[in-house]
Amino acid sequence: MTSTELFKSISPCRHQQRKFLASLPALLCFGLADGAGTVTNLTNTTYDDVAPNKIVQSGTSYRGVFINSALFVEGSVGSGSGQFRDVFRLQGPPESPTQAGYNRDSGGTGDESFLGGNTPLRGNELQLDSTGEYYVFVMDMNEGGNVSNGLLSLDQFRVWIKPAGAGGADLFPSANPANNGGSDLGTALGIPAYSMSQIGSENFIMLDSSIQAGSGNSDINIFIPRILLDAQMSASPATDYVYVQAEMGGYVGDTSFSTNSGHESFSAPVGIIFTPVPEPSSLLMIASALVLACRRRR
Repeated sequence: MTSTELFKSISPCRHQQRKFLASLPALLCFGLADGAGTVTNLTNTTYDDVAPNKIVQSGTSYRGVFINSALFVEGSVGSGSGQFRDVFRLQGPPESPTQAGYNRDSGGTGDESFLGGNTPLRGNELQLDSTGEYYVFVMDMNEGGNVSNGLLSLDQFRVWIKPAGAGGADLFPSANPANNGGSDLGTALGIPAYSMSQIGSENFIMLDSSIQAGSGNSDINIFIPRILLDAQMSASPATDYVYVQAEMGGYVGDTSFSTNSGHESFSAPVGIIFTPVPEPSSLLMIASALVLACRRRR
């Protein structure tokens, strides 16, 4: 039983349960900011008066944060061919401090470049983590080989699900929606399933590509709750299309986090199984404690 299922089965303290589930990751992890309008530092150095953020579990600390129920945590696994399938790459224009794009055909305008024949990402290609609770994406940064030019901010990460036959083109849109930083995409790519930021309540994550030096190593692993994506998929995920969009370099508090000449690769694992930190089993222990507290209040 997951922590959510456990809470749904208990009738007392219903409003406290809802509040707790919304803030559960923040209660579990030190320095965690789960919500809107936050700046999280996943580097090893304080920038713009924002100290590095750590998740602590069993005496071990990790650079990571929960944002809108998704876990963004430091990378470590090689993201080269064989273990991952490419989703899209971002390559910002030289004159722009930002870059944005999503997986689509190469006929439209945008910052992204493509690999693998521009094949679409299907629902059945998404890889679950070791708990079965999260779908996993990874990002490999190639901004620079040292701290001075290896910094970059992640400003947005969004996922849409488009069931086959749900109107419009079932493959990549033939008339690509304008990107413009992603703010105007709306439902043009399908049913919104996850968004790291909202207009007016933007979240930013500070990243440093020099920590995981070299191309082919993941700089950040992203765990999206399975329930959010499955809720929008059809009964046949192999026929559903998944669109992933990212925006980077838009943090204005420190211009060191704008883009430079490198590119960023977003991928989905193939066969390799990730374990999230913290694990949902830890969340369940805290959930059980809250249920007991609610019962004692009755």
